[in-house]
Amino acid sequence: MSDVHAFEQQLIREFAETLAAEAEDKRSEFEGQDSAEDAALADVILSRLEEAGAISEYELCPHEDKEGQRRCRIVAYSLPDDTTRLELFTVRVGKDDDSNLTRTEIAKLTGWAARFFDYSIKGEFERFAQNKPALAAATHIHEQGGRIADVRVHVLTNCTTRDRNVDSLELQGRLIEFEVWDLERLYRTAGEEVTRDRIEVDFSQLMGRPIACLEMKPPPQDYQTFLFDLPIVRAIRRSAVRIQCEVVLTGQGEGEHRHPKDD
Repeated sequence: MSDVHAFEQQLIREFAETLAAEAEDKRSEFEGQDSAEDAALADVILSRLEEAGAISEYELCPHEDKEGQRRCRIVAYSLPDDTTRLELFTVRVGKDDDSNLTRTEIAKLTGWAARFFDYSIKGEFERFAQNKPALAAATHIHEQGGRIADVRVHVLTNCTTRDRNVDSLELQGRLIEFEVWDLERLYRTAGEEVTRDRIEVDFSQLMGRPIACLEMKPPPQDYQTFLFDLPIVRAIRRSAVRIQCEVVLTGQGEGEHRHPKDD
């Protein structure tokens, strides 16, 4: 493992610890609810996504069927007045000894959340009778069904997963798409939010020559990482300062040094 990759993994672990601490602080707000742990982590993650501009105006409505067939499970939804897209959110809380989210679990989580939409549109509210927030959410979705053109289901988790791709499906005449926000993706989104302004430096022009880069192997799923040496002359005590930089290349032109791929 390269030094850059090891350093990044350390930052991700620290980010996970921050999420856990924030969720623990939030948990007291949901005392007495069966889904307090789920709701606390979901609220922390959704707040961060809202700050990053990925979602807006979410409402918590934790619900999980404990018995019966065709169960559903949901933690929040978003349906602002100025949009035709319904956003549904479900959550998976990972533990220290259970920090990997499998494709089988993703399939279950997304299926249960999509079923909540199905019940809401059909007006099948009986299962939500003892859960006021979930009943209010299902009723609102049912009443606004005429303007809902498509649905996006988000899986929120502090786990990691190797494959975040989930095939879309059609339900109640709407396209249902899926997004998985695992620990690494949340970490990168938080970093993009902090460094929202794009900074570009043309090293070829600055140095008068191209800079040789060494690609990290194997490459991560969503980006490429390169290591290069940038000597800084006449620095403090005339020493060369070694700078390790992650450079994400899009392959769109020579001067483009950092541009994340679409998630």
